[in-house]
Amino acid sequence: MQPLFRVSMIAFGLAGAALVAHAQNQNIETTKVFRSPRGEVVTLVLLKPIAEGNAIIQVTGTKSPLEGLALPYKRSSSGQTDAFTTQWRGRSFSFVQQHTHHRERWELYVPGDLRNSHPLNFDEAASKSANAQAIVALHDKQKADGTLARFANFQRKDEQAEHEKSLAEATAEADSACGTKLRAQIAWPSISDEVIKKYSVSSFCSTPLGSLASLCKRSPVAATYVRDKVKELTCTWGGPHKLALNGSKLDLSVDPEKPNQDDFTRETLEALEVAPALPKPTGDAPPWGDGRTLGQRIMLAQAGVCSDGKGHYVLHIEGPSSTTQLFYGDGKRMTRVPLVEAIGSAMFLEPRFYNPDANPSFRGADIRVHSAVDFDAQKGTCAVRCGTQRTELRLLPHDKALELLTAAALAPIPALRTPHALARDERGNYYYVDKGSTPATASSFRLYMGPKGNMKLQKMTNVVSDSQGEIFSTKTGDLRLIVGPNGTQSTWVKGPARTSLLAVPVQENLRMIWTELGVYAGEKRSNPCDDL
Repeated sequence: MQPLFRVSMIAFGLAGAALVAHAQNQNIETTKVFRSPRGEVVTLVLLKPIAEGNAIIQVTGTKSPLEGLALPYKRSSSGQTDAFTTQWRGRSFSFVQQHTHHRERWELYVPGDLRNSHPLNFDEAASKSANAQAIVALHDKQKADGTLARFANFQRKDEQAEHEKSLAEATAEADSACGTKLRAQIAWPSISDEVIKKYSVSSFCSTPLGSLASLCKRSPVAATYVRDKVKELTCTWGGPHKLALNGSKLDLSVDPEKPNQDDFTRETLEALEVAPALPKPTGDAPPWGDGRTLGQRIMLAQAGVCSDGKGHYVLHIEGPSSTTQLFYGDGKRMTRVPLVEAIGSAMFLEPRFYNPDANPSFRGADIRVHSAVDFDAQKGTCAVRCGTQRTELRLLPHDKALELLTAAALAPIPALRTPHALARDERGNYYYVDKGSTPATASSFRLYMGPKGNMKLQKMTNVVSDSQGEIFSTKTGDLRLIVGPNGTQSTWVKGPARTSLLAVPVQENLRMIWTELGVYAGEKRSNPCDDL
């Protein structure tokens, strides 16, 4: 009887398996297989009824925790995106997404690299031959043995280990850049399970490490100070967001809702006092302040002081907010040069020199009448370009540059004159008006008249400016230059006589104004092109 009973049980088992397989087959709507260029294979089994959005998805070919699991997913639609969501570590994740904007597009996200999507391509042949029943059966097995539950449920120990690993990687990067051996730790008692589920703790806690690495890569001087001053980092969760250096330890208190945390961290680190104050210079306050903070020392280290060896010096420095500042002088007095930031980091108006091959209209400026200082800190090169003329300069060593910078008097941008209006008559006489270049002198007009090279300054007694134009009256009161709206029409009035003048566009004639009219003959502009 035993053999018969055994055969019967086998037959019963086969029949039961057939029924289960049939039931599973009945629940399967369709199966799709996708492949990524990196080698991942995604098998998507959509279950009936399709309207409920239930699916089982298996991902293989990845080293992530997803590997080989037949996980349950729920499809939800939002606009032109279908997200397939499952549970991982007590949180919902959409590892597989379908987008239908313009064209159908599938993407895969994997643990450990959730910020980057990996495109998926539909594999028609593999989809036809896919064994959906095996995927469903694997799902049932992994559900029964607790594999899926371990993946889905929150495991604080595993979470902390993952964050510790990420923090260690950020610490290693900072150590590599700064030459340090930092000790970084997270104050886990200050962090609840809900915080871990909601936030990437290690990402917040490693922000100072990333900033330190960036500062050290940016400047060897920063690496020296960081190596001497910073030994460890402790990250605590909650309370006002702050970062402070206490002794040799950076104490970070995280408020996850604080905006622009990268900027806050960088600015806080740059504000750390790392060196004694430098001697207070005469003249204007320097962009590097008193040189006590890390940011100021980085600024000084990156400054380029260049010389032609004949007593002429150019200072190129990245000021606050990464704005380039340029100074020129004899080393004892350095005058700031006004730069046109929109067209180049160290480019300045210089109409006395001309480069015919340059762009006549770049971001609203005529580059042909602009010159520049070309400074490359990495290559250690420096040069001045005036029109088509280029002068190579020698870059001073850091100690010599620092000696000059801390001794020189810095002067502000000089109050140069700027063109306002230009016109001429049929006999070749020009009528030129300039004004001050500062807000305080913007209404300080001067009127010149005469032929090119022999223009005379006229003493004015009155200036009228309104929506209809401007009137510049001379000392006698019977000679007036009337400039129409936008400078498009001008008239010279002498008693009852009126002479129509041809308006000459100022911006298109800057070179002629400075080199031919004679108004500015021999005048220096306090920039490198005065002498180089």
